[in-house]
Amino acid sequence: MSVLGKLVKSTVVLTAALVLTRYGTKKDHPGNDPKYDPQTLQQRQTALSGKQILWLGSSFSAGTGSGGTALTDYLKQINDAEIINESLAHSYLSSVTQNSAVKRFRSSLALVSHADYLVIEVSPIDAEMTHGAVSDSMDRFTFNIKTTTGALEYLIAYARELWDPVIILFTLPYCSDPAYEQLLSRIHQVSDKWNVHLIDMYNDRELENPDPVKRSLYMSDISHPTKAGLRDWIVPYMQEKLLNIAAGGRS
Repeated sequence: MSVLGKLVKSTVVLTAALVLTRYGTKKDHPGNDPKYDPQTLQQRQTALSGKQILWLGSSFSAGTGSGGTALTDYLKQINDAEIINESLAHSYLSSVTQNSAVKRFRSSLALVSHADYLVIEVSPIDAEMTHGAVSDSMDRFTFNIKTTTGALEYLIAYARELWDPVIILFTLPYCSDPAYEQLLSRIHQVSDKWNVHLIDMYNDRELENPDPVKRSLYMSDISHPTKAGLRDWIVPYMQEKLLNIAAGGRS
């Protein structure tokens, strides 16, 4: 990592540490004031209205930094969509733990009769596991689900067997994480192989990088947005991307 990269990461970590030290718990954070609740957004008819969306993720999607208010709560409020959020904090895609995304998919989401969309979070925590390689196979029984790449391919293949939904992968905003950056190169390969959509917040320089004052309001720590961060930063970006996909775009 460059000297500048290390400096940026150190600054973000220090800012997050100061915020948590000052406010004690994430519910006490000013960014989690009720004025940022999902109900403050106006509902409207969109291409996602009435659609069944399955959402599989980790801490970012579970609302870890926002007192349990999830990204999907805002999207549901805006679009009047049916969203089943099967996200669990500190969980992995790969089947290395009992609470992995693969095992939750099998035990819960696979029982759903219909899905128009499947959205899958790829988190920095997934970079802690063996990344694996993109397989030449399209058969879900051949993938090494103990690796992040194999687990992701398994989920895509299984979802297509069950419902053939629109499948969307997404990454988290930039956080200067070399291991995550290495994993994301594989995620792009998975997206290309399976022709699934990828919303790559990490590498999208059009996603505004908040100044330190906004960041202290928008983020409860280095990785997890507050309700303010979700409502005023992440959700408008994701809403635009999802509607573009619904209209036939790539992301």
